[in-house]
Amino acid sequence: MSFNRNYAKLEERQDGFLASLMGKMTVEFTDKQIHLRMPDNQVDVKGKLTPFAGFEERNPYKVLFCNERMVVVETAEAVTGERSAITYFLVGTDAMWVYVGTNSPKVPDLHIREYFKRIP
Repeated sequence: MSFNRNYAKLEERQDGFLASLMGKMTVEFTDKQIHLRMPDNQVDVKGKLTPFAGFEERNPYKVLFCNERMVVVETAEAVTGERSAITYFLVGTDAMWVYVGTNSPKVPDLHIREYFKRIP
């Protein structure tokens, strides 16, 4: 959340909500699918912990571009299911981040990053 707190213009309620969500989702890449897992959780809504229903998705993907700093894939967006290009920015060999922003009316554009660390 440090990048988001330093560079995104988040309201206090958005910061609390995102802080309770970030770091819980896992992303697994196989040779054919992206597997997203978000566990059931409790999130901060106006200072109160509220149940948040997790989800699990498996979507096929196609690599559109790849170099030592980024991988661009075409796949379905989480939750909306719409096809889009997603760029994963690689940070060394054990971390990556993805921009969480869109022009879709179904998803708020918060201009934030979500970071992921490799797990053994």
